[in-house]
Amino acid sequence: MRDEHLEQLKSAGAAKVALVTGHYAQGHELVFYAATPLQPLESETLLNHAGQPETGQLHLLRPDLIRLDQISPEVVLGDSPQPPFEGEALFARALDRWKAFLADDPPLFYNRRRAAHQPSVDRYLKSNREQAAADWSAEHQPR
Repeated sequence: MRDEHLEQLKSAGAAKVALVTGHYAQGHELVFYAATPLQPLESETLLNHAGQPETGQLHLLRPDLIRLDQISPEVVLGDSPQPPFEGEALFARALDRWKAFLADDPPLFYNRRRAAHQPSVDRYLKSNREQAAADWSAEHQPR
């Protein structure tokens, strides 16, 4: 279905298309240029699931959907989401990167982004999201 949509956009005159799911989970970085709007910032600390950066994005766009009391620690990959959120500042930086992506050669930009995140992918995303969250938490627990 994705290819059909891209073909329709191409036939309508789109020269470049950026696919963004708005949600990070294991494997998304292998299918899309960016799983979240912040991913072009190429920061390992932003590669998370239900953590501070992802929740901050949602808080900026739809604060009514944030239910911090319903986030189970087992599903958080990254720092636990707590106010204050930095969504607006991060989005502004990410928008500049998206502009560069759309003006640049997307395959080169995509490959550079994947290379930047490869250490996190190798370290945490080995089997499933739950194991990735457990591995991240074990590595980042205060000692």
